[in-house]
Amino acid sequence: MLERARQRLMRKRKSVEGEVTLRPKHKLNLSVFCDEITSESLHEFTTLNMDKVIRDMASEMGDSDLLVKLSGGIDIVAIEGKYHISCLTKYRNRYRSFLRTQCAPLQSNVCMKKARALVFAELVMDIESALEEGVYVFKLIELHTTYESRLKTLNFDSSINRTQLKKELLDYFKGHGIQEQSDGKQVILFFQKGCILF
Repeated sequence: MLERARQRLMRKRKSVEGEVTLRPKHKLNLSVFCDEITSESLHEFTTLNMDKVIRDMASEMGDSDLLVKLSGGIDIVAIEGKYHISCLTKYRNRYRSFLRTQCAPLQSNVCMKKARALVFAELVMDIESALEEGVYVFKLIELHTTYESRLKTLNFDSSINRTQLKKELLDYFKGHGIQEQSDGKQVILFFQKGCILF
């Protein structure tokens, strides 16, 4: 699919000399959020869901700079978009502030759904970052606590049932070999990639 997208771009872009050229990707060593060269390591966007979340945040805030970088109809994964963890965190915090100013707490179901979607996307990105660092086991209670505390920072006092959060995470990561295990008290979620079977 990526190759077909590149071929379409090659057909669309002709240089002055008449040679076919590929539209340049986002600068490979820069974050899509800051365009700064730093010593901080870059991470790649790996899921199409994150493309949708980032585009939605940018369009809601009217962030034309980021929308221009993501323009062309190609997803952020296909253009090999990268980010610094600190830049992504700043962008999410900016979006949270935007949400707080736009939505009065608990007055709108639409605002609640947006807040829950944002917090779930943040949780997924945290898990994906941990997977990149070699962490494959997660306690459900810690994930749930993180989810609820982030909702509270957005001034939403709503909560989600742990079982519902577990189901959502299992559904989201089902293609990545996620499994659950319980000892009756604690529920853990783990990825098969990190398990060595004897």
